[in-house]
Amino acid sequence: MKTLRKQLEPLAVLLCTLILFQSCVVYQKTPVTLAQAADANKKAKVEMKSHETYRFKSIALENGQYYGLQKAHNDPVKVPLDADGILKIRLQDKSASTQSTVFLGIVAVGVPVIIYVVSINSIEASGMGWD
Repeated sequence: MKTLRKQLEPLAVLLCTLILFQSCVVYQKTPVTLAQAADANKKAKVEMKSHETYRFKSIALENGQYYGLQKAHNDPVKVPLDADGILKIRLQDKSASTQSTVFLGIVAVGVPVIIYVVSINSIEASGMGWD
């Protein structure tokens, strides 16, 4: 039973790492305007002149007022945005986000496997195997 647990521990760590990296979001380098962000309907990172940073699910325009939409307890929360206080807005780059998630997943799986294979090979090469 203990050997089974020893074998499952690395798998559990690997799965936890993969779950952690599922939330990777990469933002475009080029800033956009409030109107462009509202039209794009994507995740947005808003940097304020006061050096605060907000992340919104999307930005919406209602009755001439822009709102950042955040999700809190299954209900969207509208945060009013003041155009004068915004330094820049960057939208989510979906392709880069997907690529980084896949890359980090491969690294999270590959590195432990490589370490395991190298350690097994070095043990066998040293003659300290389980013969």
